[in-house]
Amino acid sequence: MMWQYSESTGFSKQPKTGVSAGCVAVSDADYAGLFAAQSKGARITPAADGSPQAVDGEGAVIDISTVATAGTYAKPYTPTLADKAITALASAKAYTQSEYTDFGDAIPDAWKTYLKALRDIANGTDTASAALPAAPS
Repeated sequence: MMWQYSESTGFSKQPKTGVSAGCVAVSDADYAGLFAAQSKGARITPAADGSPQAVDGEGAVIDISTVATAGTYAKPYTPTLADKAITALASAKAYTQSEYTDFGDAIPDAWKTYLKALRDIANGTDTASAALPAAPS
């Protein structure tokens, strides 16, 4: 079976009459290679000539003949300081809830200060901090 591709409609089976207007032919092997790359995190995008190509998370074109041996094409995720603050804030809120609030105890000022600092980093109010504050001991 032969495939065809266009930027506007993506992939479709090639009609018996040949490649449709505005499309380019794609072999079964290339079709399989492109989707194998996509399953490993690549994106399928149109090349300058309109043919489909697989690109990695950095935007580099992938040689689809090497897809079987590759691990992943996804862009590595590096959490931002705000992402880290969101995670730390959720954990700190759970801790203060279970250690203080659940028992009717007041949250110590050191914990309030810490929670507010994390909140400000998480919501973007604090743009000057380069690291998370240390949790109270």
